[in-house]
Amino acid sequence: MVAPLDPVIARPELSNLPAIAKLQQNCHDFGNMYKFLTQGILPADNDQSSKVQKSAQDYSICNNVLYKWFQKRVRVDNGEKWIKQLCLPQALREDALLSYHDSFVGGAHLGIERVYHALSLKYFWPKMHQSIENYIRSCDRCQRIKRDTKGKKPPLNPLPVDTTFERWHMDFLKLSKTNEGYSYVLLLVDSFSKWSEAFPMKTQEASEVAKVLFREIISRYGAMKCLVTDLGRNFVSNLVNALCEMLNITRHHTSSYHPQTNGLVERTNSTLIQAVRAYSDKDQNNWPNKLPVF
Repeated sequence: MVAPLDPVIARPELSNLPAIAKLQQNCHDFGNMYKFLTQGILPADNDQSSKVQKSAQDYSICNNVLYKWFQKRVRVDNGEKWIKQLCLPQALREDALLSYHDSFVGGAHLGIERVYHALSLKYFWPKMHQSIENYIRSCDRCQRIKRDTKGKKPPLNPLPVDTTFERWHMDFLKLSKTNEGYSYVLLLVDSFSKWSEAFPMKTQEASEVAKVLFREIISRYGAMKCLVTDLGRNFVSNLVNALCEMLNITRHHTSSYHPQTNGLVERTNSTLIQAVRAYSDKDQNNWPNKLPVF
């Protein structure tokens, strides 16, 4: 295992410095660290001075060039090793990104994590991962050639607000069977006024649904513009569809396993059940007569 080198205090002549060392000296990110390790000079700002002193143990000067030491866990022997990263000045970072991402040899327009892993084995600069992410996300060719591997949810919009009796929500509610044979309640709620209509039903047959819908709602309030139901067979039957098509009524169906779409009538169902529980007789046979009161 290689240990980090101790800071070397030296004063190299500017004329003898490598080109990359000169860029490091003039770089905003590494200039203070380079001066501290070579000349022992700290920045005048107290925050910057404290930051340089705390992180100086992770840096070293080798052949007048600034490097950072990075400890990486190795999977092979579950140990750790030290990686010497060249502190890349601002002027050379775009070339590095072009070489490791865009270049025909070694680039191949790979993803963010792969480019970061490859670069981090040799180079370092502050906020390196964010710089790579911003660069790749703005790459025009990547946007054109790569397929989207993350599923996107379809855009969901609330139903528009209509005027009175223009949109009705319809649903079935199952209750205890009475002596007369009633077992269900067909509940309709106006979306704007919250006006509710409930009708006792013996079955959930589509013919009964179409009859009650036409006789009790459309004949009294006029044909609605939109009807919202779930995907029950009684609501999507040919008879109900034909009635809606004849009267130019738009159908909206809730998504599977998502009753919140029809939440208005679902909430009214809960209130209705509470009222039935409170005022029905012991045998719960009189709830059809109580519906108009509720």
